Amino acid sequence: MRVLHTSDWHIGKRLNGRDRLEEQAAVLDEIAEICEKEGAELVLVAGDVFDTYLPSAEAEDLFYEKVKKIAGRDRCVLIISGNHDDNVRLCAATALSEEQGIYIYGNVGHTPKPCTGRALSVTEAGVNHIIFKNGAGDEVFVNVLPYPNEARLKEDKIEGETYFDKMRRWISAGEEKNTRNLPSVFLSHLFVAGGKVKKIKLYELDRQSGYTVDTALVLYDVPLLQKKRFDLYDLLAILRRLRAPDGCPWDRVQTHESIRINCLEEAYELVDAIDLDDPDKMCEEAGDVLMQAAFHTLIEEERGHFTMTDVVSGTCEKLI
Repeated sequence: MRVLHTSDWHIGKRLNGRDRLEEQAAVLDEIAEICEKEGAELVLVAGDVFDTYLPSAEAEDLFYEKVKKIAGRDRCVLIISGNHDDNVRLCAATALSEEQGIYIYGNVGHTPKPCTGRALSVTEAGVNHIIFKNGAGDEVFVNVLPYPNEARLKEDKIEGETYFDKMRRWISAGEEKNTRNLPSVFLSHLFVAGGKVKKIKLYELDRQSGYTVDTALVLYDVPLLQKKRFDLYDLLAILRRLRAPDGCPWDRVQTHESIRINCLEEAYELVDAIDLDDPDKMCEEAGDVLMQAAFHTLIEEERGHFTMTDVVSGTCEKLI
């Protein structure tokens, strides 16, 4: 499952009295474009959607318009409130937003109603957790803790309990719902003081000791030139780079018509490899055919007609 994480949009923020909604709209449009290009299935927004407790009508209008665009037709968006948000106000439209695959948590004890008909679906939800599942059967458990505002701190008060004890208890309460030990993401908006950095291999993640309430995990993407294995999204990234204004002159000028014959040639070469019963050759030629499909798809993506996600979704729908 491909997940995009973002936070602190601060919609409605002004700079020296200057309105910045146009800039904020451009940034949110770019996030939507990244979701399409990278095939993001789930978008996590870790608080501070707005800049103030009482955002303007224009700021709220911008939020609803752009978050719907980010969700698209098949994607889900999970949002929590931050210290700049009015948690009750942010959650006011959940009855409508959940129908668009947009789930909002804000310390109001709300259990989301799963949306149906999307490529990514919700299989389980509670007041402090939610589980998503994609068409390939991959699932992810999200432990949700919106910014613990003063009201929540007062309502859930235990004598002698420190702030860190309380955070640990709330996080544990959410994690206890992960009864199937699914891949888990902790989504919150907290203040953290101090800390240290330790670099480890991904496979060592579950072998570490000393995880606490203020432990944060950061995953760094491996640059293409350092990778030893690649996936479909790497192929698309390479083709986009070749088609960029400062990319490869040959790739930049290609059209459907100019590379049409390449599809036939690569398909025939794959058929020849099949006739020869040569697995190595079949692997190579299947990759060449895939590259042709990706190239044509990218041309249409540039024209705004469809993306690789649309292509794969259509194929999966046919098979199902």
